[in-house]
Amino acid sequence: MQGITIELMKQYTSSAYRVFNRIELFVSFEGVLTLELNGKKSQFNHQVAIINHNDIVKVKDAQAVAKISIPLHYFSEYQPHYLLGFFNQEKLSSHNTITTQIKKVITENNADQYFERFKPIIEMLVNECFIDTGSVHVPRVQVKSILFNNIMDYVHQRPLSRLSLPELSEHFFVTESYISTLFNRYLNYTFKKYFVSLKIGLSMYHLLHTNESINQIALYYQFSSYNHYSKQFKRFIGVSPIAFRKQHQKQVIQIDVLPFDYHYFEGHLLDDHEKFNANQSLSIYLNQAQQTRWLPSKRLLLEVQNMREMIQVFNSTAHVHADQNAVPISLYFNATSWGNITFDNLDEVECLSQLVHHHQYGIAYRISSMQNYEKFKLHFLQPLLQVLRQSAVDFELSQLHFNLVLDDATLLARDIKFIVQEMHTLLDNCEFTLLIYIPIPQRTLQHDTDFDYYMVDMAMVKSTTQPTASSLKLTHPFHRQLKEWLEDYNLNQRPILLSGVDEWLYVQQEEKVHPREWLEIWLNMHHTVQGLTLPLICHQPEMHGYFDRLGHQTALQHVFHLMQPFNHSHSVVGRSYVVHESPLAYDILLFHPYQVQNDQKELTYELYGTLKLHQHLVAEYTYHPKYSNIDDILARNAKDYYLPPQFISTIHAANQLLFHVQLHHFGETRYQTTLPVGHIKLIHIAKSQAQQHSDIL
Repeated sequence: MQGITIELMKQYTSSAYRVFNRIELFVSFEGVLTLELNGKKSQFNHQVAIINHNDIVKVKDAQAVAKISIPLHYFSEYQPHYLLGFFNQEKLSSHNTITTQIKKVITENNADQYFERFKPIIEMLVNECFIDTGSVHVPRVQVKSILFNNIMDYVHQRPLSRLSLPELSEHFFVTESYISTLFNRYLNYTFKKYFVSLKIGLSMYHLLHTNESINQIALYYQFSSYNHYSKQFKRFIGVSPIAFRKQHQKQVIQIDVLPFDYHYFEGHLLDDHEKFNANQSLSIYLNQAQQTRWLPSKRLLLEVQNMREMIQVFNSTAHVHADQNAVPISLYFNATSWGNITFDNLDEVECLSQLVHHHQYGIAYRISSMQNYEKFKLHFLQPLLQVLRQSAVDFELSQLHFNLVLDDATLLARDIKFIVQEMHTLLDNCEFTLLIYIPIPQRTLQHDTDFDYYMVDMAMVKSTTQPTASSLKLTHPFHRQLKEWLEDYNLNQRPILLSGVDEWLYVQQEEKVHPREWLEIWLNMHHTVQGLTLPLICHQPEMHGYFDRLGHQTALQHVFHLMQPFNHSHSVVGRSYVVHESPLAYDILLFHPYQVQNDQKELTYELYGTLKLHQHLVAEYTYHPKYSNIDDILARNAKDYYLPPQFISTIHAANQLLFHVQLHHFGETRYQTTLPVGHIKLIHIAKSQAQQHSDIL
């Protein structure tokens, strides 16, 4: 059975060909990759391009390119019916990680370790972008010709017929020669070659997954005879149907890295992890087309244990409203006992309605019993909806992000079903989360209700991973543990909300976690995780919250604000920086790599660009471990004492990100900045050229 092959080519072009029983990955280390895929020309630059079984591809231009061929049987461990679906290019987000892993396979000295190095690529492809359609993939041809698109739809609807050019000509009222011209123009295939090869690709499922005879398969796909089918099969696949079926009865695991010009590729194969050197300046070239990674927006659920907490924070500190949308935020009303969190007075209702209406806060509410649910409706939901309808003239309930968290341990399946049905009549866009516990009972994942999310308490996940020295350098143990746990419970395809992350981190280290680690976790979170919970007010000094007990912003809140430009964006993610380019600006986040954060050295960065950048305003926002950290501004021995109002106001004013703005001419020199140990910095470069007051007047 064919193994995985990796080819490295300095320059590469090809004629059009159809891919059978495998997927192909292309990635250019120089960002030059243009493919014609199913008739559509696309530039992939640094992104990983996926070619599916039955796709037709023509390589137009590729430089410093790696071509990886993966037979589909390698996916059988994760997808038993791997031929009944396809890999969706648009859903793939781990382009950087896959490219890095490909480099590790190529540079691995021990050939016996090739597959262990390659296995994470297979897992990422399955987890992120495999779509189970229940049928063998038929490529959708989309070209600029409406007629040809219609012809292709007609062809794809009749794979079991003996379709011919005369039939197409008669149906579409055009000549046979014109149809042939269209096939050659858009696919570089004749009609006959296209249709026969499509039938061959579709027939493979019957060969591999049924006991039908080859003669039966040939007749099913309307080949004139066994010999005709066998001849065409061997023409496209290289072996007879009998040999093909026998090959796939033998499981062979093999990876071949074909010989390549190592001197040419040596610089490309050195990964950032190996090249990182804190003693050298780190250069960031802003205008170069670089490989980007999708950073999805994750929701932050701030846990509220009682109404007093909400009033304490949002009525006493008006400044918290101004910049609250660093990430999508919901207030998660999570009673610590069997009691309810309900409104005691109108002020509480109006406070929450203001947060929802004017500051786009969402609401999540935990339900642990039917009695709890009835009180929630009567004393929480109804007053809130009434005030929103009366006071918010321009507010529609469809704008309200509401999530009901249903406790699987204390609610019966019929109760959950009833709550979901009734809530849809009260709030038709209400979302539902199932709160699950470890170990997960078998019945938990067998509900006949479709949940939007599953909430898991990370604090209950015991650390079981024993990382090697090499893995410790590359990945935070949190990511390894979460990935392992999700796989153990088969949850790696379900949308997850995580609680208890800070508690889990504290148990591992027995000290308060540095905000830099939260940055690492947030940026590299498992793709299934859609949000995290965090206490609105932290009551334990060794833990993180969004505010402290006096309503002051915590260090973690500052870090979330620094990450704001990168939420829900395609960004370049390096080991010690993230770069996002928008139409108006460049935003660059600088931080010490998690793996070397204990190295007591400041980092130096140099930012530069092409002629697109001239004289621009550059703003720096810096998290300072002393001046942006309430734990340092307000000493622990003073936190339990009464503070005069003027002290509290001064603390609010001082507890900020440090800000600095200057003018820099990128056409003359590089922009240089240093990052001391423990600092995190956001640099904002406006694309519009700076102008003097006199020029504006």
